[in-house]
Amino acid sequence: MCHILEGTVRLTDADGVAKTFGPGDSFVVAAAGFKGTRENITPVRKVYFTLG
Repeated sequence: MCHILEGTVRLTDADGVAKTFGPGDSFVVAAAGFKGTRENITPVRKVYFTLG
C-alpha cells in the first residue's frame, strides 16, 4: 500500500492507462504483477507498507 503525503505521482500500466494520485490518496502496488511506469509529476513524500 502506498499513501501520498505530498506531491503528485502518475502510474501508467502496460496498456497506457494512467492514474494520477496526490496528497491524501492511497493505492495498492501489486509488485509481482504490475507492468508499467511510475512518474513523479512533482516531488513526492509517501508512506509505503506491506501486509503479509
